[in-house]
Order: sequence, then structure tokens, then C-alpha cells
Amino acid sequence: MTMLTPGANAPLPSGDLTVLIRHGSIPGAEIDVSAFLVTGTGKVRCDADMCFYGQPSVAGGAVVLAGTSGGETRFTVAPSRIPVGVERVIFTATIHENRGTFGQLSEMEVQVGVLTGKIPCSGMTETALILAEVYQRNGAWKRRVVGQGFNGGRAALATHLGVEIAEPAPTPAPAPSPVPAPAAPPSTVNLSKVSL
Repeated sequence: MTMLTPGANAPLPSGDLTVLIRHGSIPGAEIDVSAFLVTGTGKVRCDADMCFYGQPSVAGGAVVLAGTSGGETRFTVAPSRIPVGVERVIFTATIHENRGTFGQLSEMEVQVGVLTGKIPCSGMTETALILAEVYQRNGAWKRRVVGQGFNGGRAALATHLGVEIAEPAPTPAPAPSPVPAPAAPPSTVNLSKVSL
């Protein structure tokens, strides 16, 4: 098996492939692994390009979250089925609700076919990581180990990649007690609606 260090890349073999991410576990925290299909701008085309536990198959099955167990997450990727305009599939890991940091792990490992990349984690303060990517260059698909960290967890990472995060609905304020309004003086302000 060939080992890749962060920043190193290699060509992909032809055909479909499996991406296996060995992330281990952090006591009291949950690690979520996702994949994002992005264009040349580094952004998703729409929220449907985020493959995660809530949306395990994207782009007609071109990228599928095949399962998570025992500190490992597995994806299947069919490069020939990736839509035109998508130039990279980015694999990420986040700590749910920022309940820890990746510095609590010694390393993470990404295996794509016969190539494995190790990402050292000791000392990291981040709660989100770009682990690796499968990308297209001059008509050929390649893989690269990245290991770039982000603070702010999934929300910060997803926003960086162009996914719109729904804000929680604000709690409605209690209705005020009715108070008699004083008589208003005649207004001199035009209250008609303005078209912008």
C-alpha cells in the first residue's frame, strides 16, 4: 500500500472507487464525515451537493455515504457519473456541536483504493477538517490528502463550501399588555410604500 502525506496527490485508477476514512472516536463527542461536490469556484452548486448522514446519496448516486461504524466511514464514488461542472469531491470531518477538538486524536487516515494518507491531529484546536479530495485535472481524476483545519465545526465548514445553513427560528417575544395609546399629533411623514 502506498502512503500519501498531506499535500501529496496521485492519479486515480479507472472505475468506481471506495473512500475509507478511519477517524476513530472522541469520548463524549460524535465525529461526522461528509462529502461536498464543488465547482471550480470551490463552492457547491446547491445544497443537494452535500453528502452526509441526512442526505446519503447525491448526484444520482455518483457519491454515496455507504456506512459508518467502528470509527470508520465509507463512501463510494463513481467519477464517470459526477456531473459536468463539478471539479472536486471534498471529504470532511466535523465534531458534532463542537464537543471536542481533533487534537484529541493522534491521527486520521484516508484510504482511496490502494493509496492511504495519514493526517496528524495531535495539538489541533479545530473542530472541522478538510481531509482529502478527489479532483479533476486535464480530464483525469486524481486524489489528494489535505488536512486543513477550521474552527466553528460543520456550520463554518459548510458555509466556506457554499452551503446555506438554516438559522434556527427565533423564539417569538411575548405579546405586550395592551396599553392605551396617547393621541398622536398630525403626521408630516409620507407613509406610502416605497418601491426599491
